[in-house]
Amino acid sequence: MDPGTVTAPLTKQTVTTKGTWNSALMAVGDTVIVDYTDLENSSFSGYQLKKVRYTYKLLATTHYSGKVIFQAIADPTVTSYTHIYNKDGKTQSSFEMEMTVQFFDASGKELIPTAENYALTSFASINSFEGQGEFVGKYNGTFLPINGSTITVQNDYALNHSNTHQEALVADWDSETSPDAYIGAIVGKSTERIRFTFGNTNGFADWFAFNSDIKVKGGILNPPTPPIAPTFMSRPVKPKEVQEPQAILTPIILYHRNKVVPKPVTPKKTVTLQQTPTVKVTPVTPQVAHPITIIYTYAKPTKSIQTSIGTTVPTYVPLSPTKQIVVSPPTPTKQNKPIQKKEITSSKTD
Repeated sequence: MDPGTVTAPLTKQTVTTKGTWNSALMAVGDTVIVDYTDLENSSFSGYQLKKVRYTYKLLATTHYSGKVIFQAIADPTVTSYTHIYNKDGKTQSSFEMEMTVQFFDASGKELIPTAENYALTSFASINSFEGQGEFVGKYNGTFLPINGSTITVQNDYALNHSNTHQEALVADWDSETSPDAYIGAIVGKSTERIRFTFGNTNGFADWFAFNSDIKVKGGILNPPTPPIAPTFMSRPVKPKEVQEPQAILTPIILYHRNKVVPKPVTPKKTVTLQQTPTVKVTPVTPQVAHPITIIYTYAKPTKSIQTSIGTTVPTYVPLSPTKQIVVSPPTPTKQNKPIQKKEITSSKTD
């Protein structure tokens, strides 16, 4: 049936049936919830399962109507059919459906897979060739390829990426009862609530089977080891060029010594005064000679001379010492009468 020919309006409704298929017309963005209850032969990690819920959401389609016809199969292990058949016989339409899986025990509590209690499930009936056709992708678990299967994973999508036709390996592999169903299947390991997408990139319909009935022949292959990025090595840096060592310049220390030769002191002449018999002369206490304080000024540089090794050597000119004479005042003496002094002359002037 062509989805574009369906005239029934899209309505929200709940249908409860037993042993029959149920169909729904889905537009992009629509969601269909399918509950399977009163399960008798299902369990998970030792807990009995009484209900499993499949939630479908149409993510995209290239069909001209923007819709697909979805069919929920009565058996949850056979799962679903999705049709995008075109009335003119062209099969170039595509679609992608998101599917979420939930498990519940008898009390209605959800049982979610964990790293310790993981779930192994089968994604089957994947008809494809050279990377085109039915697929499973965007899985939140880990894909485990089956030995001998045509389904491998590239860019987060599992399908037949080879140029080997699946029918060339086994003619009747595409059946839920076939022991060779592994030809178009892959295993998933889940450690959380299961979520993935499935669809068809170029076809008119898609039968997709989700269950734990893993049919293998030769065992499950180890999951591919992701490549490890090489250690980043920075471009080598050229070492700094070592300059030729140079001798340390020896400092030149100049000493300048001023030798001061004191000028000889000429002894003073002794003057004898004539004494008058009638005049009594009171002897005057001779004054003690006081030392002369001499202040020297050190030499200071006047100009510089450039030597051959690049060192500036100053030259010095000594300065004349500056003399400072300090004379203590004479000690006054007591006299009864003023003494008339004669004028004393000397050949030297103090």
